[in-house]
Amino acid sequence: MKNIVIACGGTGGHLTPGIALAQNLEERGYPSWLFISQKSVDSRLARKYPKLSFVPLPGSPLIRTPLGIIRFVFGFLSSFIQSYRFYGKIGADALVGFGGFSSFGPAMAARARGIPVFIHEANRAVGKAVRFLAKRSTRLYLPEGMLLDGISPEVIRNLGYPLRKEFRRIPKERARKQIGVSLNDKLLVVLGGSQGAVSLNKWVKNNLENLAAEGISTYCLTGMKNETSGVVQLEGLGGQVVTSRFVS
Repeated sequence: MKNIVIACGGTGGHLTPGIALAQNLEERGYPSWLFISQKSVDSRLARKYPKLSFVPLPGSPLIRTPLGIIRFVFGFLSSFIQSYRFYGKIGADALVGFGGFSSFGPAMAARARGIPVFIHEANRAVGKAVRFLAKRSTRLYLPEGMLLDGISPEVIRNLGYPLRKEFRRIPKERARKQIGVSLNDKLLVVLGGSQGAVSLNKWVKNNLENLAAEGISTYCLTGMKNETSGVVQLEGLGGQVVTSRFVS
């Protein structure tokens, strides 16, 4: 029986594919544990999956200020030590990392233990953690058609974005009803990632009236800290704006 650890915390974009992988592994009879960050976005999502095993670890993204560097180093050392001990406790056979700061300590601890490391990058712009870990990985999974400088093509496999098992196609009418959008308008969906994007939120605010005049309703994922959820009605051919802080 293989014991698989998945390092996937920090943002919804890192965590949700990790959850999808854990669901698949559990269905196949492989025990798995998910290393996540201590951020609220991770704990919020983890509560939806009580049957999965989540392990919160300390960690902080690398911010190039004196305090930011200190926090990053402290988080890395703490997560490295805890991961190293955890691998020995469960007899881990492999570590799968989905990028971001939450993968860094666990991946380096796996290397120190001689445990194979598999890294997945969902973005076409490869992150700093993945660039560093790719050279120390058994396998690197990238979007279709991508390669990475300095990494042998033999190490790279092309793979899409893992989806959780609850994802499925539903009729458009039902989907619009669930999110509170008119059935008749054109729909513009603005996604700034699980934590939102301030620049996109500002763009939506600045262009609401123009969009409404064109009969376009807007659904904007703002992020937990950026806006409140709600529906705004504007005059125009369409003019419905729905904001949601977080969609899990």
